[in-house]
Amino acid sequence: MKTRLRPATLLVLLTPLTLAACTTGEPGSTASQSPWVRQKQKPQTPEAHLDLAEEAMAAGPGWKFQVRGVEKLTLRGRQNEAIYSGVLERTQNPMALHGLGTVTTGAGAGQRTHGEELFVLDDTGYLNSERSGEWKEAPATDPEMANKVEDPVAALADFRGYMQRATGVDVTLMKSAYGNQITLKADVTSRKLGGVRDRPWAAKAQREVEPTLDRLREAGIRVSHAQLTLVRLEEELVLDSATHRVLTHWFRFTVRMPYGSDDITYTQEVKETNRGEFKERIEGPDAA
Repeated sequence: MKTRLRPATLLVLLTPLTLAACTTGEPGSTASQSPWVRQKQKPQTPEAHLDLAEEAMAAGPGWKFQVRGVEKLTLRGRQNEAIYSGVLERTQNPMALHGLGTVTTGAGAGQRTHGEELFVLDDTGYLNSERSGEWKEAPATDPEMANKVEDPVAALADFRGYMQRATGVDVTLMKSAYGNQITLKADVTSRKLGGVRDRPWAAKAQREVEPTLDRLREAGIRVSHAQLTLVRLEEELVLDSATHRVLTHWFRFTVRMPYGSDDITYTQEVKETNRGEFKERIEGPDAA
């Protein structure tokens, strides 16, 4: 779950988008009751739905997700974009990830596509791009590795963090007209990122945009974190109301940064769709 833009040289720079808990409680508390008991109690709050979703996703051996992501960088009406399409496999015990997909940049005769493959095992990431032709190994917390991973199961913990006090996030609960889906939506409206870097959503947005800032700096365009304005951030979790499994996870945000008398706008949008249980074992690449 991660070429950008120049006016003359700025259109070089779009970082290709890529690949992308258990609750406990005291006896008798809601958290310690079985999913069946709590389902009979018809959960109404976002927290209650997250409890059930965490248990439902942890109960499966693993999951497979279809992933599609788009990054766009815009200046003076000119736009450059990168599109990622792939599959993410995730196992529970042991916890492991495997992503395989392609990144497409440019358009027309200038369009280029290359493959990427990612493994995360034992807190270590292994990344291979067709452009380099070799495996790179780094801690999973390494910014480049972290930006490659899109994990919809981990998004459950993100939403729980959003609902803490003073996070600046508006979390709403919506039910479909036919009652078969529950949607949790997190929404953050325009604000400067510099003063709220300790908030989870701000840290997430800044981590995702950092590779773009690095490439802008390489092109001689200096942008500090204090100059970044979050235009908007939206994140959604769609749950099956009967099984409480995650059906889709959708994340989108836009950041604006100054460039002379103009602004550069960066937008990222990622959607993961659950394709069912994954029952195989994920092992690291032989070459690594």
